[in-house]
Amino acid sequence: MKHAVRIKNTSGGMTVYLNNELEFEVLLSEIAKKFGEAAKFFGNAKTVLSLEGRELTDEEEARIVEVITESTQLEILYLIGKEQEPEPEVIEEVPEEIPVQEETPKEERVVFYKRCIEPGEVIKADRDVVIFGNVSPCATIISTNSIYVLGGLYGEAYAGVDNGKDYVVAAMDFTPQKIGIGSYEYIGKKASKWKKKNSYEPQIAYVKDKKIITEQITKELLNSLV
Repeated sequence: MKHAVRIKNTSGGMTVYLNNELEFEVLLSEIAKKFGEAAKFFGNAKTVLSLEGRELTDEEEARIVEVITESTQLEILYLIGKEQEPEPEVIEEVPEEIPVQEETPKEERVVFYKRCIEPGEVIKADRDVVIFGNVSPCATIISTNSIYVLGGLYGEAYAGVDNGKDYVVAAMDFTPQKIGIGSYEYIGKKASKWKKKNSYEPQIAYVKDKKIITEQITKELLNSLV
């Protein structure tokens, strides 16, 4: 029989592959055992979770998340699905320390990152930043201009640093821990652990009436901000 549970740390979070032949209660027991054995390795990290390999009801997903959090000190921010993001790069070993800064050339008008930004990583740029991937929890993006995340924004993002408030932060899944635009700051709401798949709406944040507001991205809104 193939493995009951396999765990992969990825650049976008954690993926758990589940046996689709076991009875669900037996599978829950195997999940508790697997995560319990790896609890010290995971520590008290924050992560997003993807469950693959079998069809699950909302109740089954909730029970799996409950078993994982009871067996470890992990904080699971919410569940994600393959349909919300590109195939992540698999990282077999999680390094103890992640490089903290990347400086970008001044002559570039837009800086592109075609990857996910890892927890603990800090990206600095003096131009617009476009990220094709997720900004993981505890990762930080700092730009003198605007920031666009074509994926999930789960960490921190600071736009308009030193340049003022006339910039934006936008993401396909806007669930930041914290953002800043110019001298204004916005603390994100804690995401529900039971956030449904396919429930994401692209959001954009900008400064209006001396505060940061967020709205669903529409063509009309983009035209009014340009």
